[in-house]
Amino acid sequence: MSTSGDKPSIVFFGTGPVAAASLDLLTNSFTIEAVITKPRPPHHKGSVPVLELATKLGTRTITANNAKELSELIAQESFVSRVGVLIDFGIIVRQDVIDAFPLGIINSHFSLLPEWRGADPITFSILSGQKLTGVSLMKVVEKLDEGDILAFGLVDLDGTETNQSLTNGLINSVLRSCEITSHTILKVPRSFLRKIAAVVPEVDYPHIASYSHKISKIDGVLDLSKPAIQLEREVRAYLAGLGAAQM
Repeated sequence: MSTSGDKPSIVFFGTGPVAAASLDLLTNSFTIEAVITKPRPPHHKGSVPVLELATKLGTRTITANNAKELSELIAQESFVSRVGVLIDFGIIVRQDVIDAFPLGIINSHFSLLPEWRGADPITFSILSGQKLTGVSLMKVVEKLDEGDILAFGLVDLDGTETNQSLTNGLINSVLRSCEITSHTILKVPRSFLRKIAAVVPEVDYPHIASYSHKISKIDGVLDLSKPAIQLEREVRAYLAGLGAAQM
């Protein structure tokens, strides 16, 4: 196991605001050998959360625009870290990138997989009016959000959540003594690095596969012919979600 002092070493993959918040928390318990993220887009004047945080932390940063470029860059690297952690990255990771880490790559996804695979699970959890969501921590495979689950946490929804408040809750909350998101990530990779099997709690939940597509500004245009309850969900789901990268 690669460590710096008492801290295990990881390579972090991430781009958006959820990734930045998670990276900030991970620095407390892990040595971040490198951050791999998307570069600042040309003419982009807004925030690039992970890139900005990595610069602030003084962490070595590698940027890639797409899967092909990522594979080419990883082929030139020789990391000390035996595991990667991927959150809110926005680039498909190919098998050669996964294989660059002896213990693979761990991903945190903000839904109870296989529900809401894809780009925007938080938004679709609110839009669907469901009563329960959570975080799934899994091993990355080439197929989207289909890797083995290592651990997860549950979060009840009361129908008042906004995109931002639910995001914050999934990042920071602890529910029913099952630590989620940053807390689960802190626990499981350490066990994973030591090759200790994670125990996934049984949950009475319908494991039906569904998909969340990447939202755009047109999604935020309200259609007043829809039922009031659906419009209310759309306001809560889209208000803070549009323009913010989701996992």
